[in-house]
Amino acid sequence: MVEVGMRLPSTLPDETLYSRLVRSLTFIGLPRSMFLTTMFGNDRASIHPWLTSNLSILAENSGEDAQILFREQTLFPLFSFFLPHYCKRIYCDALALHSASRACQLTNFREYERITLKYCPMCARENMEMYGVTYWHLGHQIPGIEACYLHKIWLYHIPMPPRPHIQVELLPSLESHDRHCNFQAYAFANYSVSKLKAITKGEAEFTDYFRGFKNIGYITDAGRVRRKSIATALYRLASQITEMNNGLLPKSDDDYSYFSNLLKGKSDQHPFKHLLIGFFLEHVDLFCKGKIAELEYKKPDSSASSDKCKKLLSQGLSMAEASRRTGKSRCFIKALAIRSNISLNLRPRKITVSVKENILLLAQKGFHRKEIARRWGVSVGSVETLISSVPGLVNYRKAARIESKCRRHKIRIIRWLSEHPQAIRQQCRKECGAAFFWLYRHKPTWIENILPVATSPVQHRKVKHKL
Repeated sequence: MVEVGMRLPSTLPDETLYSRLVRSLTFIGLPRSMFLTTMFGNDRASIHPWLTSNLSILAENSGEDAQILFREQTLFPLFSFFLPHYCKRIYCDALALHSASRACQLTNFREYERITLKYCPMCARENMEMYGVTYWHLGHQIPGIEACYLHKIWLYHIPMPPRPHIQVELLPSLESHDRHCNFQAYAFANYSVSKLKAITKGEAEFTDYFRGFKNIGYITDAGRVRRKSIATALYRLASQITEMNNGLLPKSDDDYSYFSNLLKGKSDQHPFKHLLIGFFLEHVDLFCKGKIAELEYKKPDSSASSDKCKKLLSQGLSMAEASRRTGKSRCFIKALAIRSNISLNLRPRKITVSVKENILLLAQKGFHRKEIARRWGVSVGSVETLISSVPGLVNYRKAARIESKCRRHKIRIIRWLSEHPQAIRQQCRKECGAAFFWLYRHKPTWIENILPVATSPVQHRKVKHKL
């Protein structure tokens, strides 16, 4: 039977299990090793501030309910909700093992936050006035939260003591000054705590991020993700909800991998990512006017940009300068100039007017682009650009190539049949396989007329020999 002196202090509103253990160690006065042995059955037990494990033994030795400890005084429900593939393992390890941080995948996430104890100085003063003691609030310990959800105050961080990460009087200080935070940080903290309470009560629903981004205009009707706009918006939000360099935040405004896996839904991600994106989707009006107002995508007018490019080239500007002013690629501008017969100020001037005419002449005759490039000492890309600049030349070359292949296969079949007048169809198919099957697919009527008449199969009767 558990002794009354070994029971934990009564739970205060929003208090963590770690805080109760610290208060118990402070009030009882036992040596730390003896206290750990009494509570966890091991004097070397290590206590996590918000993922306190080995709850079954702790509940048995302190007269508590392990289910209540798991659900209401730790952050295990938060990780179980956002890591559904590891939900069962998190529950089992939290109750039976000394550490469940591996089950919560903390070591596998790209994002990492140094574990500290966080508190609000205004909450500490109110707790001392109402309960006579300060304690650690569970809502303050949510990873990535930097503001108090009750007051618009930045949280203070206290480094974790060395193993076993618990010591006497390790409670929030009353000497810290208030540091007011912005509204975004306060709103994010409030949203995160509300989400945690909904998860604890079993009332939370998982958000479809793809549909959420689509509803506010960050994904087009065709399914194209405007990832630059999303990355910029999330980075802007992350810079507003924290006043310190936090490893859980996006690294830059082009950190596309930060949210791409969440949109695909193929891998588990840190709960802070879910909270950040969920908060953004529900409070997008705090960061941009309306639905992606300043980031609204408009299809550019191709004709207007083409006219602008022509005007700049006619003024004698270089392709590089025209590219910088219009945002079009050099390849696009060069092809446009060739189609419009605009002379380019290129250095070195290798493709002159005569060279261009000779290249197009060879292209019309059906020469391969590599052969044309070899003859005139230019690149294959330049030859392709010239060919594509002539309307209809690409389709003409494609039709000529198909016709050439057709003639080549036909002459192959005709020559072989003339050399083997007694051959049958099967032999022709075997000896001229490539030509036979190409013509059989594209010119079935011709191949059927040129081949020998099909012979009827000869049936050989079986002869049974008497033994």
